[in-house]
Amino acid sequence: MAYCHHLITMKIPNKTTKDTFEKTDRGGDIKEWSSVNDFFKSLKDEVDKVEDLYDFVDKDKVLLFIAERIFLTDILLETYPYIQKYFPNHIAILEFDDEEDNKLWIRIKTDLDADKAGDSLNKLDKNWWLDTMPKSEYRLNITIDFV
Repeated sequence: MAYCHHLITMKIPNKTTKDTFEKTDRGGDIKEWSSVNDFFKSLKDEVDKVEDLYDFVDKDKVLLFIAERIFLTDILLETYPYIQKYFPNHIAILEFDDEEDNKLWIRIKTDLDADKAGDSLNKLDKNWWLDTMPKSEYRLNITIDFV
């Protein structure tokens, strides 16, 4: 087996195995591709989707962090609909903090008052994020920023 980062396993086919490539994400889901090119195109497509959904602070740093932890793309894609559920029509921004905690932050820009925003964040945490956060290896956090 060859490893694409320590969190994604990719099986390289040989003459005695099937001619497909598999990616097992942190959730245990297995995806298959018929070629290495398809595998990497799929990863690029996932990153492109993340770029479409989120805004960025220092995009190059964020994308480098994600590239080194490609499993985060699945988590970011899964998290966005929950953000929209609890913070409809709000902007979610990705920011990499390399000074203090070496983590990626999802910053939800909101104009809600502090009580409503806090309640929404608590609901997001309780109904989604607290169960999902361990899959991110605690390298991804969600916070709110008031505008």
